[in-house]
Amino acid sequence: MFEEILKDKPTEQVTVLVDGDIIAYRSAATCDGKAYTISGPPIFERYKKDAIRLCEEYGVDSSKLEVVYLPEPVENALHNVKNMMQSIQDAFPGCKMEVYLSSPKSFRKEEYPTYKSDRAKEKRPTHLDACKEYMTRKYGALIREGLEADDCLSIRSCELGAEGCVICTTDKDLKQIAGRHYNPVKCEHFVVSGDEAERNLWIQVLMGDKTDSIMGIWGMGSKTAEKIIGSVEDGEYWKTGVKEYVKAELKLYPDKDYPSRETLLRNAVAKMLESIRLVSLLILEEHKGDVETRRQIEEEVEDYMEVNEIFPKEYLDWESTQKKKS
Repeated sequence: MFEEILKDKPTEQVTVLVDGDIIAYRSAATCDGKAYTISGPPIFERYKKDAIRLCEEYGVDSSKLEVVYLPEPVENALHNVKNMMQSIQDAFPGCKMEVYLSSPKSFRKEEYPTYKSDRAKEKRPTHLDACKEYMTRKYGALIREGLEADDCLSIRSCELGAEGCVICTTDKDLKQIAGRHYNPVKCEHFVVSGDEAERNLWIQVLMGDKTDSIMGIWGMGSKTAEKIIGSVEDGEYWKTGVKEYVKAELKLYPDKDYPSRETLLRNAVAKMLESIRLVSLLILEEHKGDVETRRQIEEEVEDYMEVNEIFPKEYLDWESTQKKKS
């Protein structure tokens, strides 16, 4: 459907929604002058594998390699921004372009303090702020209070409709939004269908996102999540999600001293909803808070309490045994 709609859409009528975070970060990071070195032999390499190879040649301990940064002039980073933006304009001549940057404050961070906590350990590119300021000044980049750039792209794509825009980013999270997409690094055009978008969302719900400190189901990798969601029929992703989170919750009781069905389901649903709230992009600027989440937990527990197929056989057997004992 989307392929047919978009195939005949004139490029000049399309609004290109640009993830400014990706442009700014990539432009700044490539100018950070990161290198690997070690005291003693003349080793100074951009790539760690090359530095390790030289350590082996010189017979020195590669575990003592140190990371150093010798940033290039800020003008180089701004030139990178200009080149990337020009490349996007060349890919969509005559188009209207909207650029979005993330707000310093995020509603996800406020509600879940551990969100993206691991990123605090990473070095921030030296010229990142300069690149963002340049994009604001030259390309009119916008910031919406409390929202990340990918949320802004998601909201605007829903406002404009699949036939009215192109999502321009390398962020995999945007693949949960149906429509036309463009990868500005690989210069690739592709389309995400409605079914693909929903599957992509639920794969993330199950596996979480380690780079953003979103747990998901512990030990669930992409291949397993893709296999589970790929086998879902009739679009029953929600039911499948509950079932998988219940199964994961049972693993917290290796001695099989299980809690009641209500407690088990409540804990599983709460964790699944947390994952959904963290990985889902907004389609409206308003977002629901904790009160709404608690209400939804109660509704889900009530809906699934009597659905036996949600619970693994081992739990149903345990329940049966407990009833006989009582």
